[in-house]
Amino acid sequence: RLRLKSRRAAHIMENEPLILVRDGVWCPQTMERARVSKEDIWAKMREANCLQLAEVQAAVLETTGDVSILQNCDG
Repeated sequence: RLRLKSRRAAHIMENEPLILVRDGVWCPQTMERARVSKEDIWAKMREANCLQLAEVQAAVLETTGDVSILQNCDG
């Protein structure tokens, strides 16, 4: 679980999930606004056994503060 670092981030996370990666592409403005680093996302990707950014359909910062990794389906 990622820790909140500001009241603004807490407000953002209370409202709706945020897309941090979409179709294997970083969303840097959203990541900066939510104060989530690439290293945080890489760690969650490793937990999901996802080793390449191209395999990620979406990385979502949930309202709970967790990051969910949705992988592309090959089949």
